[in-house]
Amino acid sequence: MIGNEETKDHTIYLLTNRDDVTFKKNRVGLLFECAPDSPILAFNSEVTMLTELIGDFDVTKEHAYCLAKTILHGEPEFRGIKQLGIFEEVVIRELQFILHSIQLHNSLKAMNIESCHVTSRNRCIDGLTKILEKVQSPIKLSFSGSQPSHSSWSSLSGRIAKRLKDSKFSFRSLKSEYQQVMARVDPFHRRNAWQDAIQHQSYTPSKVWFYSTSYTFTRIGLMYEPFFKDGFAYLIENPLTGGRALEEAGRGHVGLYRFTKRGMGPTREDISQAKGQIVRHINGVSLSGDDALARDLFLDSDWLALFMNRHLPFGLFQSALFTTFLEIVQPSAIVVGNPVHEAYLLHCAKKSGIPTILLQHGILGDFCQLLDPPTDYYVVRGRFWQEFLSRDAQKRSIILNPPQTSIPSRKAAVNADQERHILFLTAPYGVHEFMHLTDLDDILASMLQVAFKEKMKLVVRVHPSETVGYYQQIVSRLISELSLRDVRVEYSHGPGLEQLVRESAVAVTYCSTVFLDCLREGIPLISFGWHDFSFKKQIEAVKVFHFADTLEELRSLVADGAKGKLAAFAGSVEPFLAGTRQEELESFFANAISGKLKI
Repeated sequence: MIGNEETKDHTIYLLTNRDDVTFKKNRVGLLFECAPDSPILAFNSEVTMLTELIGDFDVTKEHAYCLAKTILHGEPEFRGIKQLGIFEEVVIRELQFILHSIQLHNSLKAMNIESCHVTSRNRCIDGLTKILEKVQSPIKLSFSGSQPSHSSWSSLSGRIAKRLKDSKFSFRSLKSEYQQVMARVDPFHRRNAWQDAIQHQSYTPSKVWFYSTSYTFTRIGLMYEPFFKDGFAYLIENPLTGGRALEEAGRGHVGLYRFTKRGMGPTREDISQAKGQIVRHINGVSLSGDDALARDLFLDSDWLALFMNRHLPFGLFQSALFTTFLEIVQPSAIVVGNPVHEAYLLHCAKKSGIPTILLQHGILGDFCQLLDPPTDYYVVRGRFWQEFLSRDAQKRSIILNPPQTSIPSRKAAVNADQERHILFLTAPYGVHEFMHLTDLDDILASMLQVAFKEKMKLVVRVHPSETVGYYQQIVSRLISELSLRDVRVEYSHGPGLEQLVRESAVAVTYCSTVFLDCLREGIPLISFGWHDFSFKKQIEAVKVFHFADTLEELRSLVADGAKGKLAAFAGSVEPFLAGTRQEELESFFANAISGKLKI
């Protein structure tokens, strides 16, 4: 308990995105983002906000990138690939969190804090705990919550149960969970190798193959495919994710694990040798000060343990798998819509002299402004995205955006005898360390209140990785709490996005790829000023979004959008969605595949 003023001056409660924030404390530090007029703040008398505790996101991200480059430089190869380097983006993200934790410790020391009290953990708290164990610090950390389970199977079963419940135990969800369990039980797909599937099918050589691990990536492949002379053969890691878009389009595909052969999986000796050499390499990097501390924390991190125990063995398997795939199908080129897990194939193709093309699948996310993906050509959809890439990636980039079907003018659409709606494009809050679900409540409550007042329908467009049931539960609870019984709410998931966007009066988004569709169709866009995302500073400069700095301003902007009083982006969409002619697309791809093109 906080008693006298002396105790108050030196004690702080650190609240994470997993905490109940509805009971009062005297002095708190928020380890999550929230609106400056959020009800969260009303429960606490003295609040230190997130960036005051952990530092500026962009500065820390740049620091993490430089540190990652130093650590990864000279990494040994296994099966022809720098296995840890494949996950450079994740390494940067892990180091960024570690540096945030170091900054948190430094900030608390600067505030003369002697005692930190927490009731739930997050990555910054875990990092702070390890820092206090490694350095001499006057700060004491006390933890009063129940300790989370460290059993991976317990954690997995809990997540499975929640996803199945949210999906109302649909057949697709049951099948997806079965596949995830099998991936843990048989990660090297020996079940496929025993079928000897690759012996029973021949493949046409010199085809262009598109490899996908996601629904969204496959969609972008389908968008660009018409401009390749003979189309694509599709290689899919998971038919329930990357294969779903093909199923909707009535297209076939080939499963990646069809190419599994006996003996591809690494032996225990292979894995042990790789682990030892990677750890020795990281330890051998010359670092000092906070960078040396960050390296020690990285070596002790949960993610590196996950990498060593799961990603590294699976990466050794995939390195052999993709080598075999390329030998069998003899592709003329490899095309992908993302450079992370697809990097194994990109590296293998590069070693074999096969041209590779990376397509921008939507908005460019975190670290694209820093990374140099292993591809010969990086196709982006406009000048804005090209300028956002790192300098090295820009050198191999080209602006090519497929021609879009002509859309009725915004003025004609507004005058049409057609009911319009408020569109909310969701983002998976559960995977963002600095987002509190109370913030999602605040955002949804604000839009429900406007929809009720303006007598308009609110459409919740659910992200592909989320379920409709999850949002139905939240919205039902909020409607009851706010006494908005007559408010109209609909949910959308899967096909039908284009028509949904076209019929919107205004769209509200955190950072959705659908922003491009809204931009093309002239729909006013609203986002949240209190949240950080990768290209926020660049997009603020060109005024594409109306950024709400407070919840009150959010309600005002949505109301203006509902009434048709909110302006859509007034500038040209060319910097975001270039007007490329069909002939340019066809010519570029033909020359890239034949090896006649240098950019």
